[in-house]
Amino acid sequence: MRIRYILCTTLLTATAAALPLDGARSSLSARAIRAPQISTHQKPLPATPADMARVLTDVHGQQKDLKVRLAKIRRDEHRNHEMTIVRGRAYVRLARAGLLPIGGGFDALVSHASRLERLRRALARDLDRESLTAAAKNKLTAQLREFDARARLLETERGALRRSKEAILAAQDREMSFRRAFESNWQASAHTAVYAAGFDVSTEQESAGIAEMKGRLPFPIAGRAEISRVRLPSANGPGIQVDGAIGATVRAIFRGRVAFADEYPDYGKTVIVDHGDNHYTVSAQLGSIDVQAGDELAAGDRIGLTSASTKRHNTGTMYLEIRRGTKTTNPSAWFGI
Repeated sequence: MRIRYILCTTLLTATAAALPLDGARSSLSARAIRAPQISTHQKPLPATPADMARVLTDVHGQQKDLKVRLAKIRRDEHRNHEMTIVRGRAYVRLARAGLLPIGGGFDALVSHASRLERLRRALARDLDRESLTAAAKNKLTAQLREFDARARLLETERGALRRSKEAILAAQDREMSFRRAFESNWQASAHTAVYAAGFDVSTEQESAGIAEMKGRLPFPIAGRAEISRVRLPSANGPGIQVDGAIGATVRAIFRGRVAFADEYPDYGKTVIVDHGDNHYTVSAQLGSIDVQAGDELAAGDRIGLTSASTKRHNTGTMYLEIRRGTKTTNPSAWFGI
């Protein structure tokens, strides 16, 4: 009888060890975890800002989708790993039991061997699933890196397109300003774009009076700006509305003394500079005032900042008058525009 038990045990053990896992693995492969097939083919970069924005929106959407899928795979990976550990420990405990069930008879021995084999197969499937999940995770991670790189490239290109457009506009404005400087009969339109360089006070300006600099005065804000002729209700002559960047520095266009620096009806935050010879500049609708009455200013000194325009989005603005006595003169003529 003992020999029979030993033979049966040997046969069951050999059978369990020799049983192929191809069927289980083939079944698992059919249900294999697959990473989503998302194209990362590098297409030509869009040529226009509108196309660039559309492509970026699409790339960001695919990035978001990949991150959601990757998070789910990581949760599945953690759950599968926990299950593998539980089954692995159970398998080790049963395997260590060895021939203990032999005391329960032949049926108990067969039942023990069957449980051990089922557990071994389940553990093999768990390990296969972990391997497939890891492969899918690695594939998704690689795709996400490609989309991140694509998004960075597109953002860089969009910035370059924007800067190129701004440079072209600035060059066009400079060209128009250059041509207008030679057109003595030119009259400012109701809405004009100008480009002003930074302040560079000449020796002549330091010694001359403001009247002698008429037509050659520097603009109060640097860079690209748009001007329009306006007339405030309480003014007795024309002024110009200057639209540029929000918070742009407003500078004194000629040396002088601050005669007024405060709020004023219709004008808002206002700085009046006395330039001598009965000439004054009125810089109004400022966002802030950085001087006070009595301050002595040189040409180019900061007097305040532009305010946020209430008429145009993301635009800074200020209002300017040039007066002789109480009479407001045409400010365009003083700047050669």
